[in-house]
Amino acid sequence: MEANTRSTGRLPAAFLTPGSSSFMDFLGEHSPELLPGNRPLPAVQGAIEAPTAPPSWR
Repeated sequence: MEANTRSTGRLPAAFLTPGSSSFMDFLGEHSPELLPGNRPLPAVQGAIEAPTAPPSWR
């Protein structure tokens, strides 16, 4: 996305152009590095313990 280098206080054209109503689509088009799937996950320390379903649910 092109930066607004003028000090007019106006938003870049990308924010004013009609398009998809999906914020995720907009973000993916203009700043995909901000989407959750595009960032590294933190390292897991040790085993991940999750409760199992009770016998009545099986």
